[in-house]
Amino acid sequence: MNSKEEKVRKGWCGPCHHRCGLNLYQSGKVITKITGDPEHPMSKGFICSRGKTILEHLYHKDRVNFPLKRKGERGSNEWIRITWKQALDEIAEKLLNLKEKYGPETLVFAHGTYRTYGWPVKRFFNLFGSPNIMGAQNICRCPGWIVEWSTCGGPLFSDMTNSKLIILCGSHFKESSPHPGWTSLVKAKKNGAKLIVVDPIKNDEAEIADKWLGIKPGTDVYLFLAWIKYIIENNLFNKEFVEKYCFGFDELKEHIKNFTYDEASKITNIKKEDILEVADLYAKTFPAVIPWTFGLDKQGINANQAQRARLILEALTGNFDIKGGELIGRNGVGPITDYEMEANEYLKSSQREKQIGSQKHRLMAYPGWELIEEAALRKDPSYALPPVAEFGASAYAPDVFDAMITGKPYNVTAFISQASNPMVTLPNGEKIYKALLNSKLNVVMDYYITPTAALSDYILPAACTLERADIQDMHGFSNTILANKKAIEPLYERKDDYYLWKELGRRVGQEEFWPWDTMEEALDFRLKRAGISFDELCESYQYSMEPKYKKYETHGFATPTGKIELYSTILDKLEYPPLPVYKEPKSSVSSNEESLILITGVRFMPMYQSELRQIESARMKHPEPLALLNGKTAGHFNLDNNQYIVAENDFGKAVFKLKISEKMQDNMIHLEHGWWFPEESGKLPHLFGVFRSNCNNLCPDTNDLVSIEIGSWPYSALDCTVKEYKV
Repeated sequence: MNSKEEKVRKGWCGPCHHRCGLNLYQSGKVITKITGDPEHPMSKGFICSRGKTILEHLYHKDRVNFPLKRKGERGSNEWIRITWKQALDEIAEKLLNLKEKYGPETLVFAHGTYRTYGWPVKRFFNLFGSPNIMGAQNICRCPGWIVEWSTCGGPLFSDMTNSKLIILCGSHFKESSPHPGWTSLVKAKKNGAKLIVVDPIKNDEAEIADKWLGIKPGTDVYLFLAWIKYIIENNLFNKEFVEKYCFGFDELKEHIKNFTYDEASKITNIKKEDILEVADLYAKTFPAVIPWTFGLDKQGINANQAQRARLILEALTGNFDIKGGELIGRNGVGPITDYEMEANEYLKSSQREKQIGSQKHRLMAYPGWELIEEAALRKDPSYALPPVAEFGASAYAPDVFDAMITGKPYNVTAFISQASNPMVTLPNGEKIYKALLNSKLNVVMDYYITPTAALSDYILPAACTLERADIQDMHGFSNTILANKKAIEPLYERKDDYYLWKELGRRVGQEEFWPWDTMEEALDFRLKRAGISFDELCESYQYSMEPKYKKYETHGFATPTGKIELYSTILDKLEYPPLPVYKEPKSSVSSNEESLILITGVRFMPMYQSELRQIESARMKHPEPLALLNGKTAGHFNLDNNQYIVAENDFGKAVFKLKISEKMQDNMIHLEHGWWFPEESGKLPHLFGVFRSNCNNLCPDTNDLVSIEIGSWPYSALDCTVKEYKV
């Protein structure tokens, strides 16, 4: 084809959260090639190995292209093609019947990693009357966010590029966030910043660090408490900032007397002199950041406390809303936000009180969210906003699945899932399997038939990133708002998420609340307040607001006290410890002398979560699930490189291929997450091999091991044994 007939369109990438810019080369109706877009204001031409799979994904032979209805028994993986109208009519009718019989709370929703539209589902659920939206938010970014909101009054964004010191605790940027995470880290190093890596694994970040602290998993909070103690006892804190803008310093000062450096060394497996050296460096280097990391969120019992202690360190040193520090607060009123689109005012308090798990894990459910919302709404909306309720006020997934099985505290009979695969991504897959078999209605909207979709009654075809329009504004807190026009009209009968909720809403009595026929119309409505249309934003690529620093000097912080809460009044009101405490993780109290410390969830290229397992180029690079041990530990168990092993503990077992890696410390093991096998049978009992190599088989959801405040279950700091796998 003549090159003049080839069009180049702009779009953004989809296999992770960062929305790097793409140039899309189109011949007729077919996109033939992608490259990174050097004009994109953020990624500037960068594209990683995940992004390079996007065309394989768009045209993959196994994509769900039409609405499907279960033909045989649930789990038979037999389907008939139906129309969208039939699917929507039948689903809506079933929902109304179940609502009439059991109440609106009988409906639950499971979402994925928040890369689909968030507000339409929450809008539908609020209007329907159900408080039960759940997912993996209890262990990834949302715990950090909700702790940031309750402590500081909003989400934080680490300005690593301009920082002089970065302390990275449990994040593998090179694999999880090559851009902007890894590129920002490398740029900061080139600018002269020092890098301290706190991680049980000596990863790529540790290799370029000025110092690596090989911490014992799950003990970060005690390390942070030791640093807090050192900074306070040596008068190295920012006295002016603490006095003016922090609440509870005297209580904190008294509290840290309970902790010792020797105990910190013993618990964390870090030398005392290294603990003190880094504490001194951090206190004396300005500006500095301790970014949010997944490694803190996934610790289970100490997750909330670790995030709290991290924020206290940053408050003591005054590293807030400054260039090179932690940016907080809005820079003005832009588009109508996700929070404003959720229609939260329509969910009655009597229904909020029925939210499953909300009386147990109160901070990340309605009781905590309402306190955070109240504080945020007292501030100027150009500066502060509450967190979106979809993730900030969450039902607790393990308890929801219990209710689906037992009918307690009430009957949960209808399950809808979008861009989520809880059979693979959540703990205790056996329980989820039983719950889905017991449900009266299961609906999944996704790209492929996943193990979760195989247990559904209806599968609806989802449009991917290249097939749908969207904006990204980080819930109203980003200085830069990006837009993505459809690069191509959705193929076959694929639809965007908005279409599902708008059409269901109009069928169940919510007509007046869905005035926009398309997502583009809804985006125009949202952008009108910013004085720009969706098409105009797409043409200009971005809408920017000038960044402002030290906004707290005018506005204070959007917390109940108007200050950063070292002593949390919200946690105190919810009857949780208002100052950080440490609890021993499961790996510290194991009675088995042969036990290893188990780590899961470390990101790896080119996979992302449970995705891309059917993409041929990705599987060629990474064909099998791996377990990592160092040579000494493998030798102790008489195991060899490339041998298949079984990892097992009290909760379950899974099979992996062993890779000897000296990045691992003695007596620690890492198991890759997200594995299932789309090439295998999807029928019961096999379900694409979902239970064979699922590291979450070993991860519990028992109450004594989760973070009581936010319900974060442990994906690390567990114990397990290993042995040779014999067929």
